Amino acid sequence: MKRTASGDINCSPWKPFALRAPILACAVLISWALIIVLQLLLAKSQRDSGIIFAANTSELPLSCSFLYLYFPTVIAVVYSLFWSWIDLETKRLEPYYQLSKSEGAFGKDSLMLHYPFDFIPFVPIRAMRNRHWPVFWASTVMVMITWGLVPIQAGIFATSTVTKSSEVPMLVPTGPLSLDQQKEIVTTQYMQSVFGITWLNETLPPYMSRLLTLAPFKTQSQPAYGYQETWSAKTTSYGLDLFCQEGKRKMINETEYYTSSNGCRFPTNLGLTGNNTIGGNAVLEVKEFSTFYVGYWNYIGEADYYLSDGSCPVEANHTFYAAFTRNKRLASDPPEQLTTIFCEPKYYSQEVEAMVTVPLQHPVKANPIGPKSPISPAIYNTSVLESRMNSAGEEALVRGDMPSRTWPSQIERISSMNLSQSIGGADLPFMAAFMIGASDHSLEEYLDPQILGRAYESAYRLIFARAMVDVLNTSWATTAGTIGTREYKTGAVILVPAFTYVVEGLLGVVSVFAIALLYLSFTRPRQLRSDPGTITAVMSLVADDTSLLSDFGHFDCCTIEDINTAIGKRKYCLEYDGKQSLIRQLDDTTPNGTATKSATSISPTRGISKPVRPIEFSLPAIVPFITFQVCLAVTLALLYQRSQPYGLALPSKNRIVRQTLQNYIPTAIATIIEPIWIVVNRLLCMLQPLEELRNGKATAKKSIALDYSSLPPQLVIWKAIRSCHFILAAVCAMALLANVLAIAFSGLFNENEVEVSYSTSLHQHFSDKFVSINGSVGPQNIFYANLDSDNAAYQGGKGMDQFYISVSNTTTGTDLPPWTDQKFMYVPFEVGEVTTSTEYLVATTRAFGAELDCTEVAFSADNSSTGTIWTDPRLKLATGTAYFSITVKDGNGNSTTCFRAGQDIWNAFGTGVQTANGDEDPCPKDPTALEAVLSVQALPNATQQQQSLCAQTALVGWARNPGPDSCTNNSTKPFDQTNSMFMACRPKILTGLAKVRVDNEGHIQDTTFAEDAALTPPSKELQNFFTNDPKNLIEQAHNYLFQLNGGVMGLAWHTDTFPTDFFNFEIKHAINSSRFLDPSLPLPSFRDASGSFSKVYSRLFAIWLGANQEKLLLPETRNSTLPGSRIDKEIRIFVSIPMFIISEVIIAIYILVSIFVYLRRPGKYLARLPTSIGSIIALFAPSSAVRDLRGTAHMSNQKRAQYLDQLDQRYGYGTRAPPKKIGSAPSIDEEQFKGDVAGTGRETTAKVAPSIMVVKAAFPVDEDDGKGFQSATIA
Repeated sequence: MKRTASGDINCSPWKPFALRAPILACAVLISWALIIVLQLLLAKSQRDSGIIFAANTSELPLSCSFLYLYFPTVIAVVYSLFWSWIDLETKRLEPYYQLSKSEGAFGKDSLMLHYPFDFIPFVPIRAMRNRHWPVFWASTVMVMITWGLVPIQAGIFATSTVTKSSEVPMLVPTGPLSLDQQKEIVTTQYMQSVFGITWLNETLPPYMSRLLTLAPFKTQSQPAYGYQETWSAKTTSYGLDLFCQEGKRKMINETEYYTSSNGCRFPTNLGLTGNNTIGGNAVLEVKEFSTFYVGYWNYIGEADYYLSDGSCPVEANHTFYAAFTRNKRLASDPPEQLTTIFCEPKYYSQEVEAMVTVPLQHPVKANPIGPKSPISPAIYNTSVLESRMNSAGEEALVRGDMPSRTWPSQIERISSMNLSQSIGGADLPFMAAFMIGASDHSLEEYLDPQILGRAYESAYRLIFARAMVDVLNTSWATTAGTIGTREYKTGAVILVPAFTYVVEGLLGVVSVFAIALLYLSFTRPRQLRSDPGTITAVMSLVADDTSLLSDFGHFDCCTIEDINTAIGKRKYCLEYDGKQSLIRQLDDTTPNGTATKSATSISPTRGISKPVRPIEFSLPAIVPFITFQVCLAVTLALLYQRSQPYGLALPSKNRIVRQTLQNYIPTAIATIIEPIWIVVNRLLCMLQPLEELRNGKATAKKSIALDYSSLPPQLVIWKAIRSCHFILAAVCAMALLANVLAIAFSGLFNENEVEVSYSTSLHQHFSDKFVSINGSVGPQNIFYANLDSDNAAYQGGKGMDQFYISVSNTTTGTDLPPWTDQKFMYVPFEVGEVTTSTEYLVATTRAFGAELDCTEVAFSADNSSTGTIWTDPRLKLATGTAYFSITVKDGNGNSTTCFRAGQDIWNAFGTGVQTANGDEDPCPKDPTALEAVLSVQALPNATQQQQSLCAQTALVGWARNPGPDSCTNNSTKPFDQTNSMFMACRPKILTGLAKVRVDNEGHIQDTTFAEDAALTPPSKELQNFFTNDPKNLIEQAHNYLFQLNGGVMGLAWHTDTFPTDFFNFEIKHAINSSRFLDPSLPLPSFRDASGSFSKVYSRLFAIWLGANQEKLLLPETRNSTLPGSRIDKEIRIFVSIPMFIISEVIIAIYILVSIFVYLRRPGKYLARLPTSIGSIIALFAPSSAVRDLRGTAHMSNQKRAQYLDQLDQRYGYGTRAPPKKIGSAPSIDEEQFKGDVAGTGRETTAKVAPSIMVVKAAFPVDEDDGKGFQSATIA
């Protein structure tokens, strides 16, 4: 048998483009390229901790997020389309490769193969059973890509928080402030900061820890800060070590002392003696424990005790003495044993490799790289610092924002402790109280001398470290360069190794199978000379073999099973005779010709009971498919609805499990739909030529020569649209949309941290009612108040905490007291059980606050309000005395005179007028300013009501003296509207219900009052919240807010723009301007002043309430619960709105197209589906149409199409009647047809079977009437 020939126009063996070497080689190279790219990206991800970085990856622009969210799926989908083309051609051409074998192939292994129409997952199994390895390899690749690579790649990329590190140039200041600069610049702000750090949890300043301070350093450039960023560089640390020893009792010159080894001593009969008995009243009360401290220096002259009086040698001038004791319970008890220590600090500097956090610059570590060196006296005078510790104040005032020269009092902080507030009638030493706050031990533990020494070491380190912050805080005017390290955490897109390796493995297998296909593309026999993708191509292959046509002519009404039974054991081959390729039937080699007998045993007139259509178009198939899509759409809608607003709970904490559920499974579901549409598409492509033939007048181009089978289903759409086959085009579009759906599903779910609200029951330990309050008790009568139950907020101390808290909040952002905001204090509540993820609680509770009603006071001789000042600059210790008298009215309009007299002016901080450089000039020539915040009192013979009215009134004012005569000798100068603006202010209590959101510690995050809430209830209603008269709350608050000390009342002339009282300090920061304080600017207007002062008053009043709420509110005795909610921060799964919309739209289109395809499905007019070469041959074998294709097997598809166009025949598919006899042979040209012919109503005679035939006119062919048919053919 001659297989080749030369000179023919189609002599070269034909193979589809998809199975040619360049395409298969490209498939191999693409697979390898993807593996290389993935491995490089994985290596980069593991080396650099990611491939895309951003502070918040969820906020990446689409141009970046597209690259890892959707682009990989796009590549996978395109890769899948590419392989679906190869897979289709492999399946389609396998029968012809089998027929091309030299020995031919059985009919069941060639003519009856129908791989393109099988469901994709089943093809590899069937191909393996048939040992059709190319189909096995290609179909296995498609299964791996469809249900492996496409969904699994969706889990390759994930977001995470990673750490990045790089070397960067750093700048380090060349030196700290000089001692002279320190005197001019460093203010008492550092001790206010120490107080805040110790007692208020204030944030530490940059480059400072509780142990040491670092010389600052920073990067030369200022990049955007990353999450948890740190800087590392070589710098200098400053700290101290404290060396302590127990005091030893020793008699010296008949006096007993506690002594140390360095020659220091302190008498045992001074300070703490161990012989105090628990008891007493007010601040003089002796509690269970007492403590004591004595420093060496007393430069300032305000220390009660000091060791520089000869108690220590000069060489031990840094030594201090401290004691701690438990006091006696009964006077008759023997004295308690004191714990006494002598300690000496050693201040040092040391070169370190330091790391600080960014942007706060807090030290994380400081690894020493050099020895400790004593701090040079030229850098910092530690003796002055120790003198300040012993005196709790500064030796000279350096003017600045802080309106106080003294260090913050800590008595209020220890007033609730079982620790005595005074020693021998004097205040507890500052360092003794500070030691308690700087360490974390119970009072009883301080009886251990080692713990007591470590506690003082903590206190000393904190004060010194904070003092050095101001010394080292330069302007970066002169710097030196060094190399440091920048390390930060940032959001990153990473590759998950497990998913990456799986995808690489799949690609590797795909490339191996592609190599196998490439090898077979060279070695397999190929006898085809043109594409057999059309009916005409198949006709041409068998048209010249009348014997074969005769055999297949008996099968026109047979089922697939019948035909397979008939020809399955017969052998056929595709041979090339030198001119054309033809399908031939080989001689029967089976015993006794059983294959031939089986073929001829099928009756040519055997009818069937029912014609068929593809089962995919049946109701039992379409209903589950549509139901699945409806359920999918509903499920997505429910997931979206459930994800609002808090998202869906994480199914697992394991990343791989979450990636599988969020990425792999949704993508796999989307890829399940695609093969279904592909099968439907292949079936329509197969039936579309027959649908055209049923019209009875189809041209060859639109019917038997129509090629839909040689293209992947997704690419048939354009040809279908051009041919006006819109149902087919719609199904093609659905196959394409399946790829879009896969992309949408791959990005459908994403994770984000969100606040989730849970309903819960809350409890309140305090009621919304105040205890009985004695309004006259407060820090003004510190030594005389009886600390009984009516004292409410006051339990000792100087009453300055509300100012310290406010300053810390204003300057460093320290939280206000729990349950306090800028205007109100809220009754606390709490939840019974707080989870680790609980961030906030929300409930409605009662709020209390106050606001001022202010009236401008006009001082003049013509009315009842006067303000005067008597001055004498020559007497520096008493340079002026002020007198104020004002008339105020109560709620009933009754007038009351309140006054303030005998208050010194100018020497509130020392002597003279405060100037910008800190000097005190008795008579400066520049303009000066003065602020006054004063409490007033009633006249001696006033009634109780009048006394209460004055106690609730504050006199506030601002004055200007333009100069140059700031003062004149022995003169009385009146305040009037030309040089001052004063106002009288009286508060009113506010209360109402508010919805409050707080964190775990009770700090207010958000509040909402009802729009119609009345915050100033009537007196009777207000009384429900108080045990006694509400005015007592105001009076006690004013004992704290308007005190007789310089830090509160002001009354100090100054030439600078710094405040002299805490109220104006707050106003300056609130309005972010010093215009109220600037001597060169006009006086503030009453409107501005009253508004600003009222806001500050409301804030300080709320802080005072919040700081003392446990003392002011009655305990809650009712066992009731408060409805509220617990808000937890959780990582939740959210449905992407764009992807959700795209998915729902695609699924909706699926449902509509599914219904449309079902309603317009092909009719039942086929005895079997023409899914194989054998079933197609049986369609035309007995017809006249096959004659037109005789002798055309040598033609190319293009030549054959031209030939058919020249014939200009019309083809149809219909019922064929038996031919009339002309002589002894049937006349094909005179075939008659059943049905209307050209719409004439004339029916054909004898009913046999529909067939394809050449026709002269159109004839419609109805679907089966239920009676079956006898034969079917193409003519």
